[in-house]
Amino acid sequence: MYILYNSKWNTFRTDEIWNIDKDILSYFSSYEITKSFFDLILPNLKNGAKFIFDLSHEDCDVYTEFINRKYHYLNRKEDDYLKSDFLDWIYDYILENELDNSIQIWTGLLNIKKLIPKKYNKIVYPKIRFNNYPHKSTDYIFLNQRKFDNRFSFVAGRLSQKPERIEIFNFFKNNNLLNDSTYAFNTIDINSEYPTKYLENPTFHTKTKKNDKLLYSRYGEMFFSKSFLHLAIESRWTSDKYTRYGFISEKIFRPINSMNPFIVVAYSHFIKKLHELGFKTFDKWWDESYDNEKDDEKRLNMIFNLLKDISEKPMDELQKMYKEMIPILQHNFDLATNLHEHTDLATPYESIFDQFFGFDRVYLPLTTKINNDIKI
Repeated sequence: MYILYNSKWNTFRTDEIWNIDKDILSYFSSYEITKSFFDLILPNLKNGAKFIFDLSHEDCDVYTEFINRKYHYLNRKEDDYLKSDFLDWIYDYILENELDNSIQIWTGLLNIKKLIPKKYNKIVYPKIRFNNYPHKSTDYIFLNQRKFDNRFSFVAGRLSQKPERIEIFNFFKNNNLLNDSTYAFNTIDINSEYPTKYLENPTFHTKTKKNDKLLYSRYGEMFFSKSFLHLAIESRWTSDKYTRYGFISEKIFRPINSMNPFIVVAYSHFIKKLHELGFKTFDKWWDESYDNEKDDEKRLNMIFNLLKDISEKPMDELQKMYKEMIPILQHNFDLATNLHEHTDLATPYESIFDQFFGFDRVYLPLTTKINNDIKI
């Protein structure tokens, strides 16, 4: 793991963390080690610098690792207890050195302030991460001129531990809708039991580049905009596990940024969370009550029924429907572009992109701990 320093923002931060156990708790395993680390940059922190643990990646669950273990597991093991104390070490260090909010943990759980005890309110912050990741539409001011080649687009790259994505593919296949869709399927950690399909290759890439195919979903706007509706298959699906979470990934911003209406395959009340952020959806044109269904299989079947209904509508009707939706599509696009200005999401996320422009430099490469010392 690397600690980066950004002179433009006067900010120390970790590179984006995927695994809390491996990338934080293996280094900061006691209060003494945590204290000795921050003592290295204490003069900077005293003079206005900030230190950011960037845990905003979708698989990095701050709530479960730091909050839930401490406050909800009554019969916890000793290692769970040690993990739960990381926030308290940060809290104590801030108090001892009168640092206010100089050390922060960023998380992609946008409702984290509602989940955490008030004690940690100046430590843990939501950070909108993925709203500017997918490419944006280039026809914002003349959407009424769009012509659709097909009805649907979707991306289901990784199948591991995602059985709902296989069900979705089989639904499209069994209902002869694949030919009416632009889609990518089984493209990451490829499962040999299922076919692999990439989005068409953008003209500005060559097929010889090794990682091109991993970028297609980011560059997918040029393909999604040729379809009427995008089926946004979100990262989180199981309602009994994720309903309380406020995490939204780049998946929903694919249709928002490409200015397509969408149906969402996600945990229940996901659309409700979008509404809380100010987004508008499409209940004027179809039934969105699937969002209230907590049973995962029933919710998926409700979505399938919606897709069937749309597949049976003439393309002329969908073109007319799309024109009626344009004010909503423009509203969502504008909101997504400026979502970091939302009061509850106001973290200076710009600094995570500055490494591309030369502002970031490696301040400290962390390797292994020996005798309670962090070795460089």
